[in-house]
Amino acid sequence: MVKKILITLLVLLILLGLFIWMTGRVTVQDMSMDLADSNTQPIPLNLEGRRLVWGSNANVPIELEWGGEGYNLLGFMGIPENLQPLEINIGRTPIRDEWNIATMVFGESGEPTFLTENNGSFLNMRQSASGEIIVATHHVEESENVIILEGDFSNVEEISPTQSLDRWPSVSADGNKIIFHSYRGGNPGGDLFLAERADANSYWEIYRMTDVPDVEYVLPFIDPGSKYCVAIERDIGHEDGYVTLWELDGHRFLDQRHINFEPELIKHPTMSENSEILCWEKMVGDCYYIYTWTEDGGEQLIGPSDSPPHPGWGWVQPSITPDGNFISFADAYKGYGEDRIGIYELETGIVTYFEGCGGNIMFPSLSDPSM
Repeated sequence: MVKKILITLLVLLILLGLFIWMTGRVTVQDMSMDLADSNTQPIPLNLEGRRLVWGSNANVPIELEWGGEGYNLLGFMGIPENLQPLEINIGRTPIRDEWNIATMVFGESGEPTFLTENNGSFLNMRQSASGEIIVATHHVEESENVIILEGDFSNVEEISPTQSLDRWPSVSADGNKIIFHSYRGGNPGGDLFLAERADANSYWEIYRMTDVPDVEYVLPFIDPGSKYCVAIERDIGHEDGYVTLWELDGHRFLDQRHINFEPELIKHPTMSENSEILCWEKMVGDCYYIYTWTEDGGEQLIGPSDSPPHPGWGWVQPSITPDGNFISFADAYKGYGEDRIGIYELETGIVTYFEGCGGNIMFPSLSDPSM
């Protein structure tokens, strides 16, 4: 009799603990960004004064769901895998389908600030060299427009609204030039456009930079010094393409060249100032890797390492700092809330990871240090 009572109490305690844990996962959002364990370096890099910007769905309300990816309920209760009659997972899913812009400055606070909320999704965010200006794609239902946040980041301003889809902006160091992709020119693959203003108080003027009907130029990135632009060139309907570099002369692209020699599954090219170092992600097998390129050294693999193999999607959406010292990227995993932000120091090869803040992560970028 006593044994049955003890077993019943144990089961009730387990159920109570599970209930408390589940309630906490619903009501508590992880709003801090902390140093994660690193295989190569247990201490943070010298990131003082640099602004980190990324996309996250962490401040979107969530709910528990059964099945799919998540925490194994029976495993959480301590039942060995070989004794589990079936797999029961508990996961978290955002109630609102949206992404928001998050930011923090190293050395000022360990708490991220969310700049947007409950206003559609903000995607493909990029920042200026100083971190004082942020651009992004604003997606609301079937509409996409390029927006800019500057000053105190409280006002979302659309650059040049049209009925077309405008996306993938990047911004120069002074904040007065934005390269983006748009279908406003009528070509089936869209074209690249330059938005330019004289200063922060002026109106934006729009200039068409490409006009090629049988290929598409996607994911453009402007050199912080406004001298170059890089994008992916690919045939319409194909995923493989070339890393393409132009010189930017006023409102024209000049001296177009392919950096890689054959089409590959490449995405998200960025460059340091004056195109001294280019970086991008490339799928090899079933994993994404980050590569860099310089005029003298050619193409170099950065990571992740194949030993052991990456358990998720790999290193994605890299962004090199304007000064060419660091590459930030999303260390992408398959479960909700498992992503990390990685920061790779090019001189030493040291990688430092930051995790927390809940949700998934995309498009992290790191500014130069504040003056």
